[in-house]
Amino acid sequence: MSDIRYDPDWIPPPGATVQDLISRQSGTPSERAIDGRLGDKRAEMLFRGDLEIDTSLAALLAETVGLTSVFWLERERLYRAALDRRESEKQLLGELPLKDMAARAMIRPVRSHAEKVAEVLSFFGKTIQRVAASILTKCPAR
Repeated sequence: MSDIRYDPDWIPPPGATVQDLISRQSGTPSERAIDGRLGDKRAEMLFRGDLEIDTSLAALLAETVGLTSVFWLERERLYRAALDRRESEKQLLGELPLKDMAARAMIRPVRSHAEKVAEVLSFFGKTIQRVAASILTKCPAR
């Protein structure tokens, strides 16, 4: 039996949660309220993750689609942290000779971002932050 894992390369923005909640309400007044108070362009930015949720937007979301302001602020914080982590991982992977490492059987040849990170972590036996720190501190400034 194969080891099946769910490792998305897409990090869903808080706006995806907003859209999901609106769709569960059949696009009721929530959608019109968000579009009406944010405007179509800003609402689309929210749905894509390009508009950060601040306290006033969190209050609007709590009022229109539900949950609490605290939930929306935490959802935003977790989303931004995941984006930062993904960027750090990409930077680290870009510094490593992954093809050479796979050719020398140091890591398995894999395709997805999550699998590459897992292989590197397994090889080095460290957290991604420690690996990144050790590599980046040894690299000369560009």
